[in-house]
Order: sequence, then C-alpha cells, then structure tokens
Amino acid sequence: MTKRIVLNIMQSGLVRNGHTEAAVDLALLAGATSVDAIVEILKEDGTMMRRAELQEFAQQEGYPFITIADLQEYRKQQEQAK
Repeated sequence: MTKRIVLNIMQSGLVRNGHTEAAVDLALLAGATSVDAIVEILKEDGTMMRRAELQEFAQQEGYPFITIADLQEYRKQQEQAK
C-alpha cells in the first residue's frame, strides 16, 4: 500500500518533530526543492526497524545517520550564527 501525504511546510523550518517535516527541512538545507520521499526500513520479519537497528543498518551500508534532534540542533546553531 502506498500512502501519500501533501504538507505545506513553513519556510522557518520544522514546525513539528516529524520525519516528514525533517525530510523537507533537509532538502531545503541542501538547496534542493522542498520535496521529500520517506520510506520505512523493515526487518526480515516485516516489522519496522527502530533507532538502534537503523543505526546499525546505516553503519553496515555506509549511510549517514542523523536524528531529528540532530537536525534541530544544527538549525538552531545556524540561525544563531546569522
């Protein structure tokens, strides 16, 4: 099943601590169009991986790993520097 959600994101960044908003915020920080795609990474049994499992998966695959809190802290530091 595919689920599509269209959101209007404020230019000021994260308005809630959600993955969708964080994905849009990352795109904006990278200078890309504010469009995102979010996927859930599943374990072999079909259940969703949680943080510790995702960190291990990212390390094994060589993917960067950040949290929404990491993104918020980065944004806060960048906005204070202006």
